[in-house]
Parts: sequence; structure tokens; C-alpha cells
Amino acid sequence: MASEYFENGVVKDIKCNGVPHTFLIDDETRIKDELKPGEIVDIAYNKNNLNEYRVIWKHNINRSQHITPLPTSYYKNKTSKSETSEVLETDELQGKKILLLGGQGKTEFEKAIANLGGELIHADGSEPS
Repeated sequence: MASEYFENGVVKDIKCNGVPHTFLIDDETRIKDELKPGEIVDIAYNKNNLNEYRVIWKHNINRSQHITPLPTSYYKNKTSKSETSEVLETDELQGKKILLLGGQGKTEFEKAIANLGGELIHADGSEPS
């Protein structure tokens, strides 16, 4: 049976001359087109005789089960600050000078290199020759 239609995503009752109408889809059509309750079909009908109609199209709609997303806190990185900002204790750069050409965030490099005993020299091309 078909008694509703979609218009701009809104379900509305099928009406003919202002009166609600239901198309009773026969078993032969239902079996032939493998129709199940709730499926969406297009129906062609004669305006002068509403008993003359047929299903002309069955819309294949992949219905997937709605999965409620987890709260945003579930997706956040759960590593603590102490794990991510691990301080290396080494003297590999002791007494060495490191040259950084271009780039942004010079202060981050400067701190990291100083923690390892080195000295940062930065050049970005704006220095006087």
C-alpha cells in the first residue's frame, strides 16, 4: 500500500482532488518487485481513473544502522604532558653550534638545542651581508 510521498524531504499524504488516497499494491507486483513495507516507489496513475496505476520504479536505498558517535573525549589524545614532553639528557651537542636556515619557531629549536648543550645560530636571509 502507498499512501505517502516525499516532497523536499518532507513526508506528505497522497491526495487526489484534496482527498487522501491510498494505492493498494497487489501481491503480484509486491512479489515481482520484491517490495517490503517502508520502501520507496514511484507510481504512475491515470488521473481520470485512480484504479489504473502501476509501480514504475523501486528506489534502492542502502539503509545502514545508525551508530551513535562516542563523546568527543573518547577521541582525544590521552597521553599526559609528561609523556609527550620527555626531556633528553645527553651531551651530544655540548660545545657545538647548530645552524638553522630559514624556518619559523626558532625559539623552540633554541630551547631544545640549549638543553642538549649546544648553541643555535639562525639565518633567514634578512641579515645584512
